[in-house]
Amino acid sequence: MQGAAAFGKALAVTAFWICCFALLLGVAYWQRHTLAHHLIISQLHKNGFPEARIERLAIDFSTLKIDGLTLSPGMSAGHIVAEYRITPQKPEKIRITRLALDEVAYRHDLTAAPAAETDTAIEEIIRDAVLQLLPLPLDKAVISSTRIHLHGVPFALISEIRADNTKIYIKKEAKNIDIKSEISTKGTAVSFAAHIETELYANGDAALRFLLSDGAALNLGDADAEGLQGEARIFLRDGLPVIEELQFLASKVTFFGLPFENIIFSYAEAAPDSDGEPEKKTVLLQMQNPESRTKISAFVTIGNDTDIRGEIDIQSADMEKLQQLGAAEFDLLPDTAFNALQNIKLGGNARLSLKFSGRKHFENLHNIAEDWEEFAGKLELSTQNFSALPYFSGTNAEIGAHFSPAAEGIVVLPEKLSLSGKDSGGTAFVFALDPAPDTTHILLKNRGTAADFRLPKLSLSYGGLLNFNGGITGKLFRTPNPGFHLHEIDGRAVLPDHKITADIYEADITGDFSADKRIKADIRAGIEIEDSPLVPFQAHAKAVYDRTENISFDVTLSDHAQHAKAEASGRYSLKTQKGQMKFNLQPIEFTAYGTQPHHLLPLLTGVLRNTSGTAGFTGEFSLPELKGSGTLLLKNISTEIDEKPVDKISAVLEVHRFAPLYLEHQEVAIAGFNPGIPLYDGVVSFSYNGVEALPLRIHHAEWRMAGGRVTTSDVPINPVNLQATILFAVHDLSLQELLEMTRLDGLEVTGRVSGVLPLRIDGEEIFIENGDITATEPGIIRYSPDTPPAFLQSGHPQMTFVQSVINNFHYERLRFVINGQAGANQNIRLEALGRNPDLTETRPVALNLNLEGAIENILGHHIQAYTIPDNIHEQIRKYEEQNVTTP
Repeated sequence: MQGAAAFGKALAVTAFWICCFALLLGVAYWQRHTLAHHLIISQLHKNGFPEARIERLAIDFSTLKIDGLTLSPGMSAGHIVAEYRITPQKPEKIRITRLALDEVAYRHDLTAAPAAETDTAIEEIIRDAVLQLLPLPLDKAVISSTRIHLHGVPFALISEIRADNTKIYIKKEAKNIDIKSEISTKGTAVSFAAHIETELYANGDAALRFLLSDGAALNLGDADAEGLQGEARIFLRDGLPVIEELQFLASKVTFFGLPFENIIFSYAEAAPDSDGEPEKKTVLLQMQNPESRTKISAFVTIGNDTDIRGEIDIQSADMEKLQQLGAAEFDLLPDTAFNALQNIKLGGNARLSLKFSGRKHFENLHNIAEDWEEFAGKLELSTQNFSALPYFSGTNAEIGAHFSPAAEGIVVLPEKLSLSGKDSGGTAFVFALDPAPDTTHILLKNRGTAADFRLPKLSLSYGGLLNFNGGITGKLFRTPNPGFHLHEIDGRAVLPDHKITADIYEADITGDFSADKRIKADIRAGIEIEDSPLVPFQAHAKAVYDRTENISFDVTLSDHAQHAKAEASGRYSLKTQKGQMKFNLQPIEFTAYGTQPHHLLPLLTGVLRNTSGTAGFTGEFSLPELKGSGTLLLKNISTEIDEKPVDKISAVLEVHRFAPLYLEHQEVAIAGFNPGIPLYDGVVSFSYNGVEALPLRIHHAEWRMAGGRVTTSDVPINPVNLQATILFAVHDLSLQELLEMTRLDGLEVTGRVSGVLPLRIDGEEIFIENGDITATEPGIIRYSPDTPPAFLQSGHPQMTFVQSVINNFHYERLRFVINGQAGANQNIRLEALGRNPDLTETRPVALNLNLEGAIENILGHHIQAYTIPDNIHEQIRKYEEQNVTTP
């Protein structure tokens, strides 16, 4: 009984514990989801995910399902399924035979840390992922869908990466994880679909094979690509990517609006090997544009991350078409030096070849042009029928140069430079450089912001308009505004059509390539005009070229001895190749021991002597013909013309044309003039027309002479070949004053005469032919020379009577007939009728005497009485008021 009771008790206790255990098992099974949730969350919290949470969890003896797993704000999974197997002997060992994840998402902001920290973070993420997975007894995991959201990516290329059908294989022996996946991207710049295979290693390294599917696209703003396909092999070592090989093909690429086709791009990296071969990166690019028949190829090699060398070759058979294709994009460029492309009309074909090598730090790719070290290479450019500027076409060019590093930057040594072609008007031009190696150079300095150059042997020929031979020193710069500054120009410029030679000895020229597009020039030169009557002179010119393609200029001119000074100003249009110029010659003071006309016009040497007075000129001319009109000032000009004195010429002459000279009905006041007979206090009205055989025409001239007037009118003359007859009309002259001009000793005459004095001009000689002077009233002749002429000394009774009569001859009629050469002896025949009241003879006596003498110069006898006519005086006053600059 006791045994039965003990057994019953033991059975009851056993049953109790069995029930308790069953109850515990029941409770554990009933609360398995809660327990699993707690265990998983605890493990995640312990392993670096303190914010981890699970929305829903389901578990049975072989399957774990998790929905809404969040590890951190940037990492989550929508659905996870794990198939596992528990070994009863070792319950702590759980073997996961299958793992499936769906809707995995990862968010990361690359701007949250500097570049170095970002690289470290990527390396740690990969290492953590591998270390978490490797301990699992897992042969394969499948992630059906993964989204990675990226923020702050450089250049904003990609904002989201999606991976589908991802399969993960764990290799415990090699301690790495293989991943195969199909990925696609979402973003404003890049869209593609690709197949990738990746190997992740526990030390954080990775290897990736990237196979791009057909139809990928890339948009970088100024560069777009469509129809991309290709593959890449990339390694991640120490957190840094190394591209072993990359090769892509694209059906179409648009670069700055220019479309290219059949693009090949490849990139490869070779690590240092055991033989000492250094690390090397190679880039190859090839593309073409069939419409413009343009091909571009580039091959670049980079060693040790800094050494770089390469070749670039660009060929185009239709530059005009190439520019049309990119015109819309060029219009959107900022207003910099490149903006000048909008104003350049390209055409023809061209080829550019560039070979280079150097050192470059690649930390800042956006400053790729500013960080070169030890840059060297060779440049060759060849063009045929090329239009490089708005006004030039059909240009042929040959340019060659080599360049090497210098202390301040990169020095470029030209080997050849020649340009030839025609402008829009058909004018031919040739530009060439003689590359003297010791003195010719171009220095690129300040990280590409400036270029100094010295080109001592340049030659330029521009049709018949300009030839230049000489040297230029200056600089190009791109800050603060792109432009140039030529601070030394030394050479000779020749304008063949105008036979003008300019020896430039000082020049300063600056240009602006920005929106202003202004060029300012300050040039000093010596000027000489072939076949010109002018002496060589100096010019100081200031000019401005503006964006309207007009040139405005101000020029100061003076002869080398500073006898005269003139100013010119105007505008010239490059579009119309026409312009206007105002010219003002400041009044020149001629003095006996100072400035003389031959100092300015050498051809007047010996022609004008002892000149005094003031002369000035102002005018307006068209360019480049130099046609125009002007005003000539003459104020009290006295001189000797071929030893014939002219005294005090005063006038303001309106010149209507210069080539050939044309003046119409101009008036000149002259105090005195002696062309063979002395004239003074005259006013002459004349015209000059250079197209006529007898260009000078005296319309009317009136002079005072011997108390009366002498006039002439309508006289045509050729001043170059003086052959003319001038008929002077004599009005009411005083005989006494008239005969004072002669050397007739002992002759006194009273009365007044009128008549004509014909002058025949033959070159430098003047003849009086049949001058006929007749008395207008009775008078007296007294002729009693100390030494009578020969005809009165003949002893003939008749001559003795004549001598007695003319001692006091009261005439009723009197006539003089004059013949002979002016300035020499003249034959003067006296015809008179009258009587001598001192004689007993009362009958009228008719005298016919031949007298000899010379008409002398009486200039100066009446100069004090000379005054400039009021109208001419007023013209001089207005001229001086408007054109004379007060010192």
